[in-house]
Amino acid sequence: AMPGRSFGELVSMAGLSDESSPRTKGRVGVAAEAYFGMEADNLPEPDFRAAKIELKTVPLRPREDEILVKERVFISMIDYHGLTEEEWPTASVRGKLDRILFVYYDWRPRAPLGDLVVSDIVLWKPSIEMISAFGSDWRAVRKLVLEGRAQEISESQGSSLVAATKGPG
Repeated sequence: AMPGRSFGELVSMAGLSDESSPRTKGRVGVAAEAYFGMEADNLPEPDFRAAKIELKTVPLRPREDEILVKERVFISMIDYHGLTEEEWPTASVRGKLDRILFVYYDWRPRAPLGDLVVSDIVLWKPSIEMISAFGSDWRAVRKLVLEGRAQEISESQGSSLVAATKGPG
């Protein structure tokens, strides 16, 4: 029921008040979670715990004759202490990568949250090749952490699952 609906409608359907503002970063995800009856959290488990599905909202922006993803999809913070105790097959990030429900929406500069419209939803599952690529990237980061060289971790070292800074600075 999401595609074609505005986040204003979704928030209303969830029984919440529409507090639209042009500052939507983070608020779109909270609105999507509210629609599904979830409370916002930063837990390492997938959002739909029983189904083992992570929920991600993705802003799309038009450019000339194409539509582009506006920003990278953030999966999880790196727990540098926990990472050293993990192995790839059971790594905490795997729970968020194995199945993701992507909620795509049409982003417009300075548009209030309530006016943004969901364009599509896709339940994504990585291929075996993609899981292998994720694993290679994860192991490279883990190796640097184990060697005491975490400060050398760079986004350019990964091919698909990359370590990146989050937020300004």
